[in-house]
Amino acid sequence: MPATRWTTGLEIVAYVIAHLLGIVIAYVLNFLYLAQLYRYVIDTYGVAYLSVVSLTQSVVIMLIVLFIFLALRATTMGGAPRSQM
Repeated sequence: MPATRWTTGLEIVAYVIAHLLGIVIAYVLNFLYLAQLYRYVIDTYGVAYLSVVSLTQSVVIMLIVLFIFLALRATTMGGAPRSQM
């Protein structure tokens, strides 16, 4: 039975870089835009709706990180690793 290769070093590097870029993007968005949005939501709708804004932000950042990872993986490895069969 051939050994299954789950990932490669380049894929791990692409994953880490994608998450680091996601952290930077989230920080910049929070600093520039989302702080005012949070204040507006709290003042207008109350604290209860703040979780909706936070969840939306998390989903958007998650999608950005996914697309960055897929783009990095495609450029460095030509896509997903192939099986070694």
